[in-house]
Amino acid sequence: MQRIIEAVQAALYRYGGALNKFLADDKGTTLIAAFNLPMPAAAAAAAAFFSHHPTRAVASAVDARDSLRQVCAPSRVLCAFPPPVRLPVSHA
Repeated sequence: MQRIIEAVQAALYRYGGALNKFLADDKGTTLIAAFNLPMPAAAAAAAAFFSHHPTRAVASAVDARDSLRQVCAPSRVLCAFPPPVRLPVSHA
């Protein structure tokens, strides 16, 4: 589980996102991320390339999906089956 969280966090941080919640129960796992939050100067400079927050959110979600597939592929212990990764993005 730790490797999965690290992979998702890395994808979020690359695009200036922040991990808000990571919930796991018998029905599955849910991750809630936020964008457009105050961030340290170094992270803000890295995220400046993507000024449109919804675009950064989608790019981060796609990156996280790809990272999860790489983390889960070599080990069937981490993922007994290929995880369904859905990318719902909400813009308030």
